[in-house]
Amino acid sequence: ERNLQLVEDYLSQWETDYCPDIGNDFSLEYVSLNSAVQTRCTSMKCTIRRLNDCYYGKGIVLMPQRERESLPHDFEMILSRYSIHCAENGNAPSTIKKKMYALQCFFQNLVSMGCESISVSGLNRTFVSRACLMANDQNHWLTIRGLLSFLSEHGDTDRDYSYIVPSRHRSFHLPSTYSSEEIRRTRRAIDTSPPKGKRDLCMFLMASWLGMRSIDITRITFENLDFQKASIHFVQQKTQEPISLPMPEELKAAILDYICNGRPKSDEPFLSLRSLAPYSALDPSAVSISVGKY
Repeated sequence: ERNLQLVEDYLSQWETDYCPDIGNDFSLEYVSLNSAVQTRCTSMKCTIRRLNDCYYGKGIVLMPQRERESLPHDFEMILSRYSIHCAENGNAPSTIKKKMYALQCFFQNLVSMGCESISVSGLNRTFVSRACLMANDQNHWLTIRGLLSFLSEHGDTDRDYSYIVPSRHRSFHLPSTYSSEEIRRTRRAIDTSPPKGKRDLCMFLMASWLGMRSIDITRITFENLDFQKASIHFVQQKTQEPISLPMPEELKAAILDYICNGRPKSDEPFLSLRSLAPYSALDPSAVSISVGKY
C-alpha cells in the first residue's frame, strides 16, 4: 500500500497515467534516493514489476508454478510408493511435499547421468554419490538417505546405499538445551519499545517456555487464547494432535501488551502479524530468524 501510494503521488505530480516506462523511471529514481535501504529498493522493484504485469494483462502471479519434468516410469512409481509410506508414518502433507521435491531433484540428477531405473542392475554407488553431491540443498541428503533405506528394506536394490549419502556438517555446535541463564540473557536482549519487539517477545516466550514449534506459533489465533484459564489450546500443525499448554504470567502480559500496543490493526485472525504492510500472517521461518537474531 505504501509503495502504491508513492507511485500514485508520482503520477499526480507529473499529471499522467501509469505505463511501464513511467513506472520504470520512477523505480530508478526511487532506488537512487533510497540506495542505503536495500529492502525498500527491492520492495519497490517488485511493486513496479507487478504493476507492469497487470498493465500487459498478465495479472499478478505471486508464486509461479514450475512444471515438473517427467521422470521414467520406475522413478514415478517409487515416488508414489514412498509418498504413501510417509503418510502412513504420520508425515504431514507439507512435509511429504518437501520430501517429494527433494527426491524429484535426486532422481533428475540420476537420469542426467544415464541411470534410468532403481532396479538391481540400474543403481550403483557411483550414481548415488554423484547425484547427492549435485544436490543444491544439503538438507535433501536426509530425505535421500531415508528413501534408500526404504528401497533396501523392500528389496528394490541389491544393497543398502543409504550409507553412501554424505552427512551435513554444521559449522557450529548446536546445544541440546539452553540454560536458564542463557534464556534470561536472550530475553533481556529483546527491546520491547517498538511494536516488532513486543511481537518478538511473545514468539520467544512461546518457543522457550512452552517448546512450541515455529509453525504453531505463527498459526496461533485469538480463539486459541484463554486468558481466564491462562492457557493456550490448539491443534499442532505437524501432528494434527490437539494440545493445551499453560500461559505463564509473563507470556500473558506480553501477549496483552502486543495486542494493545503493538499489533497492527487488521482483520486477520492470527495473533502475530508482519510489522510492515501488508499485515498478514508470518511465515514460520520468521520465528527462527527472530529468535536467532537475539
